[in-house]
Amino acid sequence: MKNLMKTIGALLMIITFAQNSNAQTSVGGGLTFFNHKGGSDFGLNLKAGFGLNETMEISPSFNYYFVDGYTAFDINADFHYLFGDEGSFRFYPLAGVNFYRSSTNGFSNSEIQLNIGGGIKYPLNDNMNLFGEGKYMIGDVDGLVFSAGILFSIGG
Repeated sequence: MKNLMKTIGALLMIITFAQNSNAQTSVGGGLTFFNHKGGSDFGLNLKAGFGLNETMEISPSFNYYFVDGYTAFDINADFHYLFGDEGSFRFYPLAGVNFYRSSTNGFSNSEIQLNIGGGIKYPLNDNMNLFGEGKYMIGDVDGLVFSAGILFSIGG
């Protein structure tokens, strides 16, 4: 719990810094798929992007997985380095941290892990981007996470 509070505090400081910059902010979500050693899970993804400048952004996200018999979710804080011009197709490598939690019948498991991967953004218009992202979660709950959805620009 103490580590979770530290992670949330760090995210809030990053978001506050990003809000004060002139770079673009976006929010949205979509669908996610988690392939891990215990099986595969589908879920919903909520995502934001806080631009630090034209090529770097911090991207917190939340994934909730629909599984029978237990509850599972993860909270991510990823760093993206964007290639390509604003307003056009862009791709990015990513690295970050992840808090994963699952619980069933009074037992729970929590892990702090590392993320590494990449993604793309494709503009639909000036205020909407499609995104696709794949990352590998490195830790006790190793697995590949694929997410896709839409992001709406709200500032910058």
